Amino acid sequence: SKYRFGDNSSRYEKAFGRPRHDHLICLNCGDIIEFVNTDLDRLQTEVCEEHNFRFENSSLQIFGTCSKCQKK
Repeated sequence: SKYRFGDNSSRYEKAFGRPRHDHLICLNCGDIIEFVNTDLDRLQTEVCEEHNFRFENSSLQIFGTCSKCQKK
């Protein structure tokens, strides 16, 4: 899968055989933390059902500062 994380470059990751996941991206050091949250998956399903929208794929990217950079 190809992802653009806001730094004008693209990054790729192996997606085949992996569960859907989202990303926390540090704006200081560029670290990317992958996470899975079933509450987000449930909310996404509810929103699609409310709007009679057929879901195909999604990606969530949260930009901020990682714990290592916060300690600096």
